[in-house]
Amino acid sequence: MARMRLTADVEPELKRRGKIAAVNHERSVSEWVEEAVRRELDREEAEGRLIPRTSVLP
Repeated sequence: MARMRLTADVEPELKRRGKIAAVNHERSVSEWVEEAVRRELDREEAEGRLIPRTSVLP
C-alpha cells in the first residue's frame, strides 16, 4: 500500500508524551502514531460513530 505523509500541529506536552510512548513500545513515533490513529478509528467505526471504510470511495 502506498504511504502518504500526514502533518499535525500538537502541543509540546503531547509531542513529548507521544515520543515516550513510542520508545516504551519500541516503535518510531510515526509507527506509534499510525497504530494509535488506526486503533481509534477502528474503535469509533465499531461503535457506529464513523462511516464504515468499506462504504467510502478510495
